Amino acid sequence: NLRAMLFELLTPQMTHVISKQITMLIKNYEPRCRLVDVSNRPNLDKNGYSVSISFYVVNTPNPVVVETFLERLR
Repeated sequence: NLRAMLFELLTPQMTHVISKQITMLIKNYEPRCRLVDVSNRPNLDKNGYSVSISFYVVNTPNPVVVETFLERLR
């Protein structure tokens, strides 16, 4: 549960778990993309994670990079 993980402490272990969870979610629920990389960095000042996802859409030669910020909502 990715939402529940956002309420955990910002540790290197949780950063790795969130990255693996995002990878698993994309592979399971989006068959039209070929995942290249998922990277995230904890942002201690904003209490969240800066996430960058790189992938190719099937039958498209150009890579797509999506950058977002994951934070918990109160």
